[in-house]
Amino acid sequence: MEEAARGYDPVIKTVEASFYQDECREVTIVNSNGLKGSYRGSHCLLYVSPLAVKDGEAQSSSEYELSRNLSELSPREIAVRAAAKAKKLLGGKTIKTCSLPVVYSARAASEFLAEIAAAANANAVLKGRSLFADKLGSQVAAAAVNIVDNGLLENGIATAPFDDEGVNSQNTEVISGGTLRSYLHNTYTASRMGQLSTGNASRSGYRGLPGIGASNFTLEPGSKTEDEIIGSLSRGLYLERIMNVGGINPVSGDYSVGATGFFIENGRLAYPVQKITVASNVLTMLRNIAAIADNLKFIPTHRGVCGAPTILFQEMTICGL
Repeated sequence: MEEAARGYDPVIKTVEASFYQDECREVTIVNSNGLKGSYRGSHCLLYVSPLAVKDGEAQSSSEYELSRNLSELSPREIAVRAAAKAKKLLGGKTIKTCSLPVVYSARAASEFLAEIAAAANANAVLKGRSLFADKLGSQVAAAAVNIVDNGLLENGIATAPFDDEGVNSQNTEVISGGTLRSYLHNTYTASRMGQLSTGNASRSGYRGLPGIGASNFTLEPGSKTEDEIIGSLSRGLYLERIMNVGGINPVSGDYSVGATGFFIENGRLAYPVQKITVASNVLTMLRNIAAIADNLKFIPTHRGVCGAPTILFQEMTICGL
């Protein structure tokens, strides 16, 4: 990966990080109710972050691939993608504060989706720390939005036969047709709310009580390509990367994160932009999803494994100069 990134273009002066990791694990659960179950799982990860330098300016980028199988990873391909992004970000400008359509790359969208997973956590709902509290059965997103938590997804990174309490994994409709259908439960929160566990119990070991974690939490893809979504805009912003992930009030849904990306003019990426902040409200963003692409990407997040394609938000505030 380092060799491929350095060889892409002379502006790539160094590679800040380049690594491979894998994990094989075996989980066994036994309890006093007669449950005894076991399964094995694995995943492997490639990551590379090249640095482009020109005329005293430095821009870094990163790419990674995550899979259940080593044979599905493409080290040279992701290195070239990362190097190309770092080069394109050189010469970035700031822009004046305005409101525009904003396109989130699949990676940025997956990071945004992690905040939706947090809001769907039934434990957060019970504690009054979720913007989805008291909204079951309500329209919380555009009609095209369908979000599932699928613990049975074929070759999914978080796929398992049962959760960390031994409850069978399932495919849970969290948002369907824009309507909030379910929270994510373990047996404790399910009992408190008079529901059944959704198979989302999560624990780091036997020493602690189980919490709740997302399992292949997915915004289902649409039919358009990313290029078609970008091409539909006369002016807008394409977000490549989000910084300060988690810049969100979990109760009100107020959302503000730093970002880098590209300004869109006449259906194409015109020039890079930097030192900007995008702001809105999570519920407003969900309701203003105007298009969903077909390029689903899964990433590990602090909320669990989340996957989303490129998405277009009808309007957000962009804070620049």
